[in-house]
Amino acid sequence: MSRRPSRLLRASAGVLVFGAVAVLASTPLLRRRRLTVEVAGDSMLPALEAGDWLLVARRPPPLDASAFGRVVVTRDRTGRLLVKRVVGLPGEVVQIEDGRVRIDGRPLDEPYVRGETEAAPYRALTLLDSDSYYLLGDHRPASTDSRDLGGVRRDAIEGTVVARYWPRGRVSRLRPPARRFLEA
Repeated sequence: MSRRPSRLLRASAGVLVFGAVAVLASTPLLRRRRLTVEVAGDSMLPALEAGDWLLVARRPPPLDASAFGRVVVTRDRTGRLLVKRVVGLPGEVVQIEDGRVRIDGRPLDEPYVRGETEAAPYRALTLLDSDSYYLLGDHRPASTDSRDLGGVRRDAIEGTVVARYWPRGRVSRLRPPARRFLEA
């Protein structure tokens, strides 16, 4: 006899999770602490797709190394909501050259990045303030991010993504990847 849950049981569990998130997110107390966001573009492919709905905790990432890789929500200069990944931490020097991100001179391993990261004419060197992060989209050619905005201050980050709760087949927690560097 199979120990795997039936398709019906898995579908029912997904509906229950979605229903629980929807009910909890609508309570007044949690509305102040939580935000729901629909992904509208391709800048975070493959991790997030257009049409994904995210549950966001209304708090910025921590000021330590555990902030790396977290997906956060901020706004561009026009007020448009942006969903991006933290790649540079407060006090670090972020350099982008020939499509490679370097942190304090060390090349960053970015298995979450989709497609060509090479942007031949783009070169940048950014020293982050003690309360700023460097945010990038996973699909760099389609992303408005710190390459355009510069370092993003901690108080400008509206929240940290906790989970994707819709569509039902993609319900999951968003866990940050481990921070790894390539051999120089």
